[in-house]
Amino acid sequence: MNKQDYLNAVKMRLGGLEELVTDGRASEAEVREYVLLEGAYCAAVGIDRRFELMTSADVADAFTKAKVTKQPVAPELVQSWRGRYGPDRTPGEIAKAPTMPRPAFSVGVRRSIDVYHPVQLPALFAWRRSLPGQGAGGGRPPGRASQAGRGREG
Repeated sequence: MNKQDYLNAVKMRLGGLEELVTDGRASEAEVREYVLLEGAYCAAVGIDRRFELMTSADVADAFTKAKVTKQPVAPELVQSWRGRYGPDRTPGEIAKAPTMPRPAFSVGVRRSIDVYHPVQLPALFAWRRSLPGQGAGGGRPPGRASQAGRGREG
């Protein structure tokens, strides 16, 4: 296989992966493959492009600029979402609110930092818009309302 055939094959693979990553259907391995292949392809064809990855602060800025949420988004909130809406929840919890798209990479040993690729932003925005609104569900647990206002009997 010559260089041009190889580059065409890489470009085709990138196109297929980009669709999965943009839609939020890509696995963690596919997201990583996309990021690495894109960097390698750009270097091979001579495109001078920085390796763009987004930290939680960058993702928070993107949410705020796109006005996906009513309030500005802080970087700590993005990290909180990763914990609250991660893949290690019960099926019932996942049914109530979908899992947040995985980051492209987690960097660090002791305390990892999640980094996203810009192509993941549409999937992140769609995920956030799919969450139930403020006050959806919740309320008092069953049985509590019937006990409210009762004194002790005895």
